[in-house]
Amino acid sequence: MKTPDNEMELTYTFKVVGGDTLIGSVQSEMGEIKLINGKVKGDTFSFDIEVNDMTIHHDCKVLEGSISMKVPGMQGEMMEIILTPVVEAAKVPVK
Repeated sequence: MKTPDNEMELTYTFKVVGGDTLIGSVQSEMGEIKLINGKVKGDTFSFDIEVNDMTIHHDCKVLEGSISMKVPGMQGEMMEIILTPVVEAAKVPVK
């Protein structure tokens, strides 16, 4: 993620449980933050994170080959971030 003052790599981990609940985390060089209030509906999902006693809401849409994430910027404007999924290969036991 690029900001006017900085560039930081963020790694999001998402998991859907119970059909409509999203859990996961976001990892950066500063540590890990758990997702809260995660909800899934069709090809959209949302969640919040808490940073420095501030709750930041994220609205996301699954696109073909990527995820569009809208989040409020530092001045209150909406920023769009495009995430490129990286999926770890499933470990299948060999018989």
